[in-house]
Amino acid sequence: KKIKSKLTVGDKYTSADLFDSVPFRGFSLNKDESMIPFSQRTYYPTIRGIAKTNATVEVRQNGYLIYSTSVPPGQFEIGREQIADLGVGVGVLDVSIYEKNGQVQNYTVPYSTPVLSLPDGYSKYSVTIGRYREVNNDYIDPVFFEGTYIYGLPYGFTLFGGVQWVNIYNSYAIGASKDIGEYGALSFDWKTSVSKTDTSNENGHAYGIRYNKN
Repeated sequence: KKIKSKLTVGDKYTSADLFDSVPFRGFSLNKDESMIPFSQRTYYPTIRGIAKTNATVEVRQNGYLIYSTSVPPGQFEIGREQIADLGVGVGVLDVSIYEKNGQVQNYTVPYSTPVLSLPDGYSKYSVTIGRYREVNNDYIDPVFFEGTYIYGLPYGFTLFGGVQWVNIYNSYAIGASKDIGEYGALSFDWKTSVSKTDTSNENGHAYGIRYNKN
């Protein structure tokens, strides 16, 4: 099975998805998103509805018709692939269901792209092993390890986690993000770290909440 990843050896910067990006010399293995279609790796809402009869569903944004399809009676979904291909921007989608009997259902689907988000079922990762590289290109021992993983869930949820490890310092992170419709998007994360010295260990904890609304 193809892993659609990229191996880099030499001087580079670590991923900035969860931790601060730092320069290093070593190697990294990352998901190569250039090999993944845009619609499969970018979050877009799924439009859901119920048609009472054979009906036509129309989707508009800013007053412009961007998508139209015919559906049978019952539940229907318009997936992210159709929406992404239309180049839909962040905002509000206006949905109209034109029933065969002349009735019309109208509703809106507001959405924002969460701070850190992936579509349902898509994942990305980064694994790095190397030595920290200073501005003058000196390299500091010891070797460090960093790994991150992000996974998209249904209904606009995304989970993420990561670890940084050196023999004198460890850091761990976990969090989640959510599209909250017309109110924007919210992300929450928790990080903990342990610094080791000859005489003691020092622990630290940090909580972060990020919000954005376009």
